[in-house]
Amino acid sequence: YVGFIDADNYFPGAVWEYVKCYASGFSMANSPYAMVRILWRYKPKVSEEMFFKKWGRVSEITNRCMNSLISTKAGFETEIIKTGNAGEHAMSLRLAGTLPYASGYAVEPQELVSIFEGFGGVLPMAHPTATKHGVEIFQVETRNPHLHEEKGGQHLEVMLLPGLGAIYHSPLCEVGTRQKILGELLQQNAIKPDEEPPKPHVAAPPKKIDLHKFTTVIEEHMGSYSALEEK
Repeated sequence: YVGFIDADNYFPGAVWEYVKCYASGFSMANSPYAMVRILWRYKPKVSEEMFFKKWGRVSEITNRCMNSLISTKAGFETEIIKTGNAGEHAMSLRLAGTLPYASGYAVEPQELVSIFEGFGGVLPMAHPTATKHGVEIFQVETRNPHLHEEKGGQHLEVMLLPGLGAIYHSPLCEVGTRQKILGELLQQNAIKPDEEPPKPHVAAPPKKIDLHKFTTVIEEHMGSYSALEEK
């Protein structure tokens, strides 16, 4: 398995809880292609006093648009997606190797979109073996709140555009959901009336990477990376 945790969480004890949440999800999985995404119980805001807010603004909007995407294909309204922007998430290595990945803040929404596209049954199946086993997604709610850095209103636009762009530019996304996305972005002043969200850059699945070419490119840039070296 491989897991991820956002770097703007300043409470070391939270990591232990996230790992237990990951383990609980994987212990329930019947498929070797599994993902666990963390749903924070609260996302408190600290000003003069602490207010225990249930949803972050970006998460609330992304979840709403992601559920709209699913609703149009399923034929019934749903609120099943609650972790569209879950930075804290983990995957089995089998699943991690088969998914394409978007850059920047589009990465977490794109993971879900890629699963819907590749294994949802609407588009051609991306991976026959994974399709045979099925892909399982678990959303596990924490007991403790998620305390993180408050980055202000400008950060909302920076995160919102790429995430909604991943949904907007999916071949699964129909007119109604696209209009909803444009309306949300206009309301947040993230785009102008004649604009669309940019299409995120999506890299090929790791299993399709030419490892020799990749290592050759990385070696040329190793000087720009910081790492401990043995003296």
